[in-house]
Amino acid sequence: MIKCSFVCFLGIAMYGQVYLADKKADGDPGLDNMRGLYSVAVSPDQRSVYVAGSLDNGLTVFSQNSFSGALTFVESWVDGMGGVTSLAAVRGVAISPDGLFVYTAALTDSAVTVFSRNPNTGQLTFVQAIFDLDTGGSFDGLGGAMDLTISPDGLHLYAAARSDDAVVAFSRNTMMGTLALISVYSNNSGPGFGMDAPERLQLSPDGQHLYVIAEQSQSIVSFSRDEMSGELGFLGTYYDGQGGVDGLGCASDLAISPDGLNVYAVGQYGAGGSSCATGFDDWLGIFARDLDTGSLTFLATVDPASLNFPIGCGGVASGNGVTLSADGKRLYATIGWLGGFVAMDRNPASGLLSLNAIECTDFVNPAPLDLISAHRMAHDGSGKRFYVSALSPGTVLVYENDPYHQFRTGVGTWPNPNLLVLIDYLLQIEP
Repeated sequence: MIKCSFVCFLGIAMYGQVYLADKKADGDPGLDNMRGLYSVAVSPDQRSVYVAGSLDNGLTVFSQNSFSGALTFVESWVDGMGGVTSLAAVRGVAISPDGLFVYTAALTDSAVTVFSRNPNTGQLTFVQAIFDLDTGGSFDGLGGAMDLTISPDGLHLYAAARSDDAVVAFSRNTMMGTLALISVYSNNSGPGFGMDAPERLQLSPDGQHLYVIAEQSQSIVSFSRDEMSGELGFLGTYYDGQGGVDGLGCASDLAISPDGLNVYAVGQYGAGGSSCATGFDDWLGIFARDLDTGSLTFLATVDPASLNFPIGCGGVASGNGVTLSADGKRLYATIGWLGGFVAMDRNPASGLLSLNAIECTDFVNPAPLDLISAHRMAHDGSGKRFYVSALSPGTVLVYENDPYHQFRTGVGTWPNPNLLVLIDYLLQIEP
């Protein structure tokens, strides 16, 4: 097993930089529905950002300036508002590939909500709510809805249901955005899926395979996907500590590289809690993926101790998040126990990682406490920016990478920098 050798440095490490472009927090003027900010989603046109405030049962909408990255509040949807009763403890947010619909998963309501999206303003209109049987719906399996993913062709949506240990498959009307049940895949219906408390799920870029990260079983569960019917076929389960697999302790999130060659999983790093008592574990696991079969091969783990975080960095033990840039050259991941995140360069040939930048709440060298409960990550699809959610008080932070920051600040002194947005787009600056 490889452990830390590809991210450990001799002598003094020379790190890259990331730059905070904007942040919005619960309690800011006009913002009061973002506590427990769980996840972030960015529209394909990068004009809108949607955040789920789980403790406030709220979905908040921001518009984003393409050039500066600045966020502007647009609206909030709160459970019970406008007849919508399906947002209690909203956790997951997903946006259709065409950017015309937004979907949410709500833990307490055990529900998936469908909104249509105005592509000009980002504003939402309620379309549909689907509930678990226990909360007034017509089928069982959506209990504790946590996360959503939509197939690249837009034809199907899949939801992870934590309480029911299940994945629910829906067909999707691409014109109306509405959903219809296909099937429920749970531990009770399969040959021992090993899918206890699924947290996150993601489809491969080709739409052929679905991967589910399950916290309590400390595993990745893999399925094949029928592109026509949307049905899933169980392929296998990869457990932490079995068959040489590592890095899945209290697994909480996963990301697949755009080329489909690697899967990256993160779990809890820090003292064990009542729901996950394994304590300190390897934080990030790296897997190779077979493009044809979807099977995974464990490659390595990354130990946060090898990343040389400043000694004063500190946060809380919780589930972490991971995402990759649109070109697959950079991985971003949070380490809640250290109150921060890292940016890591990805070797596309090997899938292995090398440290690029660190950002954290440092109590020795005073810094804002924005990252003390860093949680999920997202990227904007353009390679310019990535996003961090912080649970308390409920904050979304927008960061830009070093190449784009240098470009933006350089042209920002020109007479009319807004005219350079088109140039910025054409240059396709890489992270």
